[in-house]
Amino acid sequence: MATARVSRGDSTRDTRRRRRIVWIVVAAVLAVVVTALAWLAFRVLQAKDELEAAVAASDQLTAAAGDADFDGARDAVSALSRHSAAAASVATDPVWRGAELLPWLGPNLSAVRTAADQTHSIASDVAAPLLDLAERLADGTKPAGALLDIAVLAESRKTLAAAEEVVDEALDELVDIDTRALLPPVADGVKRLTSAVKSARPLVAAAADAGAVLPAMLGADGPRTILVMLQNNAELRTGGGITGTFIALEADQGVLTVSKQADSSDFRPRSTPIVPIPASTEKLYGSVVGRFVQDTSLTPDFPLTAQLASAWWEQYAGSAPDAVVSIDPIVLRAVLEVSGPIPTPAGELDADNMVDMLLVEPYFRLDQKQQTAMFTKVVRSVFTALTGGDLDTFRLAEALAAPIAQGRVSAWSAHPDEQSVLATTALAGPAARQQAAGRHAYAVYLNDTTGGKMDTFLDVDFSTGVGACREDHRRTVEVTVTLTNTAPTDAGRRFPPLMTGGGNFGIPAGHIGTTVAVSAPARAFIGGVAVDGELAGQVDAEDAGFPVSAYSVDLAPGETTTLAFRFIAPDTTDITPTVLHTPLIVEPSIGTHTVDCG
Repeated sequence: MATARVSRGDSTRDTRRRRRIVWIVVAAVLAVVVTALAWLAFRVLQAKDELEAAVAASDQLTAAAGDADFDGARDAVSALSRHSAAAASVATDPVWRGAELLPWLGPNLSAVRTAADQTHSIASDVAAPLLDLAERLADGTKPAGALLDIAVLAESRKTLAAAEEVVDEALDELVDIDTRALLPPVADGVKRLTSAVKSARPLVAAAADAGAVLPAMLGADGPRTILVMLQNNAELRTGGGITGTFIALEADQGVLTVSKQADSSDFRPRSTPIVPIPASTEKLYGSVVGRFVQDTSLTPDFPLTAQLASAWWEQYAGSAPDAVVSIDPIVLRAVLEVSGPIPTPAGELDADNMVDMLLVEPYFRLDQKQQTAMFTKVVRSVFTALTGGDLDTFRLAEALAAPIAQGRVSAWSAHPDEQSVLATTALAGPAARQQAAGRHAYAVYLNDTTGGKMDTFLDVDFSTGVGACREDHRRTVEVTVTLTNTAPTDAGRRFPPLMTGGGNFGIPAGHIGTTVAVSAPARAFIGGVAVDGELAGQVDAEDAGFPVSAYSVDLAPGETTTLAFRFIAPDTTDITPTVLHTPLIVEPSIGTHTVDCG
C-alpha cells in the first residue's frame, strides 16, 4: 500500500500559516487589551473627575448647611447626587467590573466603585430627604406656640428610618474596604469618606429617633405631661447636680405650656425610699437615694432617676408624668444663646451672666425662701421664651448639640415603645452613655457631701494611663482625678451657710466634700485607689452593670488632692481609655500620663 508523503515545502507553509494565525490572535488580543486599558483609563479619569466634583459639592453642602442656606444646600445636594451617580455609572462598565478581578489594580477599582455607589446612595436617600424635611420644618407654618410642626415630623418617620438604614449600610460597606491594599490617593479618599459617614451617622440617627418619639411625646396623639428636672451643678450629683426645681409642661400638638412648678422644699424627706433602690447604689452613695428629692440623680441609672422623679411628682401633684427630662443650667445657657437676653424679676438674664446670676449670687444675698421665689420666676421666664414659638428651631438644635454630647440632657418615657428608642440615644443617661461609649470607656461621677453650693469653687481635671505591669499581659488602667478647692481662705467665715453648708453635714464651712466614684468597663477588675500617692481604702460595688470604686475627700480652701483609681483589664487587648464624667459648670481637661508599675 502506498504511503502519502508531505513535502518539506508543505510543512513549512503549514508552520508559517499557524504562526501567522497565532500572531494574528496575539495581535488581536493585544489590540483588545490595549483598547480595554485605554477605555479603562478613560473611565478612571471620568470617575476621578466626577468624584472630585462630588467632593466640591459636599463642601458646598456643608457650608450652606452651616449658614442655613436652603437654596445653596438644594443646589449642592443636586450636584452631589448628579456627580456621584455619574461616577457610579462609570464604575458599572463591564470593562471596569472585569478589571476588578485583576491583582493590584482590582482592589483599587472595586474601592472606587463602592465609594461612588455609597456616595450616591447617601446623596439621594439621605441628604435629599433630610433637606426636604428641614425646609418643611422651617417654612414658618408650624402651629402658633409650637416648637416645631410635629405633623411634618410624624409624616417623615419612615423616611428618616430608611435614611438611617442607608447610612448604616454605607458604613458597613466602607469599613470592609482594606485600605492597606490601595494606592495612597484611593486609600485617602476612602478614609475621608468613611470618616464623613461616621460623623454624619449620629446626626441621622438622632433625626430618625426624633421622628420615632417626638411627635407622640409632644402631644400628637393627645395631651402629654413632661416633667422637667433642673439640676444645679453648684451642688454636684452623678447626673449633674441636686434636683432643685421641677417644671411640669403640658404638651398638645407640639405646643408646650408650663402647668405647674415646684421647688425641692415642696417635697418632704422620707424615712424609706420612695421606690426600691439597689443595694449597690446605697453602698456607693448612701441611704439618701430615694429618701430626699435633691438626691434623685445620685444614681447613674437614669431610668431609676426618672422613676424616682415620677414617684416624687405623683406624690406631690397627684398624677405621674408621661416623660421625665433632666437638664442643667448650661442647657438654659444654650437656649439664651439663641433667644438673646430675657427679662426676669431678678434682672436681665443672658448667656454671659447666667452662671453667676443663677448659681452664685443668690446664695450670697438671698435667703432660701427668696431663692425659691427667684428661681421660680426665672425658670418660668426662660421656659416662656422657649415655648413661645419664636425661637429658630434649627439654631436651637445647633446650640443644644454640645450640651447633649456632654450628657447635660437626659430623657425617659413612661411609654415602653418610646423608652425603647430613647434607651439607645445620647439622652439615655450616664450609665447608658458609658455603655454606648465602648468597652474602654470609664465614667467619673462626682457627688457633693458639703450640703452647700461650694462646687462653683471646685476645679477638676482628669487623666488616664495604661501600663504593662502584669505577667499575664493584662493592662493596668489608671484614672486620676485631681480636685482643687479654689475658694478664698476665709470662705468659712465670710460665706453664708447656704453657700458653705455651715458645717451641718460633717464638712467644715469653707471646705468642699466630694465623693468620687469611677465606673470601669464591664468585667474589669478593681485594683485600688491611691490618694496623693498613698494607698487608701475605697468602697467597691458593681452598680448599673459596671464595677465601681468610690472614695470621699474633704478639701480646705486652696487645697489640692489627686485620686488615682486603678483597674485591671479583663483581657490582653490594646486599650485606649476614654473618660465620661458628671456634667460640670466648666468642662475639665482630660489628659494622659505614664503609669508607674512600682
